[in-house]
Amino acid sequence: MNWRKPPIWLLRVLFPDVLWRDEGAKKGVFHLTFDDGPSSFTAEIASVLSKAGHSATFFLSTERLKEFPDAIEFLRSKGHSVGYHGHTHLDAWKVNDDVFMKDLEISFNSMSSPRFRPPYGHLRWGQYQALKRRFQIVMWDIMPGDFKVAMSAEAVNEFLLKNVRRGSVVVLHDQEKIGAKSLESLSIILDSLTKKGLRSEAL
Repeated sequence: MNWRKPPIWLLRVLFPDVLWRDEGAKKGVFHLTFDDGPSSFTAEIASVLSKAGHSATFFLSTERLKEFPDAIEFLRSKGHSVGYHGHTHLDAWKVNDDVFMKDLEISFNSMSSPRFRPPYGHLRWGQYQALKRRFQIVMWDIMPGDFKVAMSAEAVNEFLLKNVRRGSVVVLHDQEKIGAKSLESLSIILDSLTKKGLRSEAL
């Protein structure tokens, strides 16, 4: 399956309670999301977005809050929203259910949010059934691939602009290893989006 641009029509049938694309979005509005933070680049990413008139949703691995304890308050102060992305970023397909759910409970006790995005977009059926009753599970319809070190900022921007539409949920990443590229990509993306009359709003 192409997870950069997944088959939304099929996934909605299989997982109807998951948000893949926001069909209720206003004209010109879509949703940028950032996974894996907080990092040393989070504050700058958030500030660049806010100054350009955009807001986003940051899905946080809550173990990282030990290093960046003010991240949630800062993000919300800039008009962004936050969601869960696990505590230690475990892959649900590679650990047993008890280990995965215990990791999530630590995350859920670390902050408050109605939204959850599973690390790697992986969930087993039983986990999906349990979690959909507690949270809005948020996936995506566009993943430009910015987490790939070899992917240039220009290539990230090109893929996003080619595929973005009203209500799209776009996954970008807030990671130390690509932080400088994330900021470069974001600058290019926001300039291009403004020219297209598109605006990101937080979920």
